[in-house]
Amino acid sequence: NSDLKYASFPSLEEVGDMFMLINKDMESIDIPKLKKAGTSFLHNNESIKKISFPELEEVSSSFMVRNECLEEIYLPKLRKVGTSFLASNKALITIDLLNLETIGSAFLHGNKILERLNVPKLKVIKDGFLEHNRNLIYLNIDSAQSIYGEFLPLNETLEEIHASNLRPVFKKELSTRFKIIFKEEKIDKKTENVEKEKEELEIKPESDLITLVP
Repeated sequence: NSDLKYASFPSLEEVGDMFMLINKDMESIDIPKLKKAGTSFLHNNESIKKISFPELEEVSSSFMVRNECLEEIYLPKLRKVGTSFLASNKALITIDLLNLETIGSAFLHGNKILERLNVPKLKVIKDGFLEHNRNLIYLNIDSAQSIYGEFLPLNETLEEIHASNLRPVFKKELSTRFKIIFKEEKIDKKTENVEKEKEELEIKPESDLITLVP
């Protein structure tokens, strides 16, 4: 559909597979009530710069693949996605999916300038998560506990991961590959104070020990 510039479906709540493929000149699409989308949703739409689906909760595989001008996405209620979510979108810099809990494999592939990914409710990392995103700097997976398959292949620029709930074995493995700051989002002030006291009280040689009497 080479002449289509704009599409609006004000009452549509669910779409099936291969919805609105290859519309090279389409700049905008409005589906304000959309809740569920099938496979290959909005493939190869080369002129879309921004999408906003405020009610979308679930999508199947190959969502928004090869939309080379896509710069911004707004999906505040998205909870579940299939495989190959947002692959080969060359203009995306930041992705915030604050309610996303479940993903398929090959989650984000080949988003060449992506710098920040914020998925704080994601619990399980699948194979091929964030593959070939060579500018990634910041990653928030603060609810994730387990990692399956190859994690973060070819992401040499990663500097910071928020991963408070990740199991220690995974934290250790990641620390050997990246310069990472594991920032804990929830800090127990009592524990923090105890640790500070332990650091301040150094064990000295016997000749220097002092016994405190009440």
